[in-house]
Amino acid sequence: MDLNCERAMGIIIPAIRISVSKRLKRDGMTQAEISAKLGIRQATVSKYLTGKYSKKLKLAERLVDSKRISDSITKLVLKGKGASAVSDAMDSVAFKKDVVAAALKIS
Repeated sequence: MDLNCERAMGIIIPAIRISVSKRLKRDGMTQAEISAKLGIRQATVSKYLTGKYSKKLKLAERLVDSKRISDSITKLVLKGKGASAVSDAMDSVAFKKDVVAAALKIS
């Protein structure tokens, strides 16, 4: 993976997790459930849900939401797919050229 792609992933993957975490919370999941489904620490989910993250991530979250990237990921979680499948789906979506290009403008 080249440096630009790594920089983009460092912004897009957390932004997808933020967006999906918020949607799952609205659907009634607890932080512990969200944490398990996304394969991240509960403290990270708490940070995402309270908005305690960088301005770059807030911009990336808007990008993720505008492209409706988190829709398919949220559906996977609600269908009961495991953290590994969810992570693979996030990687797949995040590697799209237009997503990488937009993320690089933010970083």
